[in-house]
Amino acid sequence: MLAHPSQAVIIGGGICGITAALALKKVGIPVVVYELRSGPATAGGAVNLTPVALRYLDHVGALEEIYRRGSRTKEVTIFSIPKAKRLGGYKFKADITGYPAVRATRHDLLQSLLYASAKENITIHYSAKLTSVSEDEDSITATFADGRKASGAMLLGCDGIYSATRLKYVDPSRKPEYTGTVAAGGVLKTATLKSPVHFEDACVNLSEHGFLVTAYCNKDRSNMYVALSLDKQANSHDGWDMTPEEAEATKQYMIEKYADVKTPVIKEIIQQWEDQFYWPVHELKGSGVWSKGRALLLGDACHAMPPNGESAGFCLEDAVLLATVFGKRGAKDLQAVFQEYIAIRRPEIDSARIETQSRWKSAQFMTPWQFRLRQAIIPWYLWWTESKRDALFSKDVRNSVV
Repeated sequence: MLAHPSQAVIIGGGICGITAALALKKVGIPVVVYELRSGPATAGGAVNLTPVALRYLDHVGALEEIYRRGSRTKEVTIFSIPKAKRLGGYKFKADITGYPAVRATRHDLLQSLLYASAKENITIHYSAKLTSVSEDEDSITATFADGRKASGAMLLGCDGIYSATRLKYVDPSRKPEYTGTVAAGGVLKTATLKSPVHFEDACVNLSEHGFLVTAYCNKDRSNMYVALSLDKQANSHDGWDMTPEEAEATKQYMIEKYADVKTPVIKEIIQQWEDQFYWPVHELKGSGVWSKGRALLLGDACHAMPPNGESAGFCLEDAVLLATVFGKRGAKDLQAVFQEYIAIRRPEIDSARIETQSRWKSAQFMTPWQFRLRQAIIPWYLWWTESKRDALFSKDVRNSVV
């Protein structure tokens, strides 16, 4: 058992925090969650839950609920907009990996985790704005703006890229940096589309102007998620909901850039795109400090990177790995557990960051020559890397702890 007081105080009631609470409770560690917002909420669009992510959702008891909400994905198609031609695709092979993939909104993912947490009687306190953290020899204490305090043997900062845990205690000098790109997203009703859809589950549509992601994102496939990247200055407001002017400007940008598209349904998707939102893409550069004393950062609080469709999976994996180390080693030596977790996790995150940044940059504007080369290479690249993807999607981070 943990030293008194026994509980783990989790800052952040989003995807990372609730997963951490579920995973830790499975290994016998009492948990309590504190969330800044006044109720359950998460920002952003749809996420691609790979077989790896589903493996961890199964572990914490949220799999069946996400199956009930999300769209099962067997393949992501890669499509050339100028050629109006499929370049290839990559499959999620449940017969090899044990799980398919699911595309779901971040809202539905969070609701699935909250459904599991309710069954486990996990306590979540809302409207809890962290103002300070202090610790002594036996415990760590979080103080909130309304005067509440929460003490435990450890504190986990699962509070995202703008983490108060990091900025007020663990690594105050490490602040998010703007990447120079804004990601825009939205949802449309598939019933409004008259032309045949050119993919089965999800599609990355490529052109010289970058990428346009289209994917079904709910179980009955009545909703399609749409996303793209834009080069613009970060707006002063906190984002997510577009102003009417931004929404119209984004649609006009898409109409202009894809004026010569040869695939009718893509034109329809652009015209019918609704419920738009956008966010200036920020990241945490470098490796940074992940722990201080009895506090440890998880998820975007310590390794936020540009969108890659799988960032939610990194958060799930962080939580499950940490709980696995506690389950194997016990909680008597907290520092030893934290250091073992970091030793396993940091190299994986550093590698993922390099790959994500390379992928993100390559998805931006290209010259005609660069794009022709990209189209020629993609089929061969997909074939060459197929076995690597199968191995990656079969991964179970719990096997890293021996």
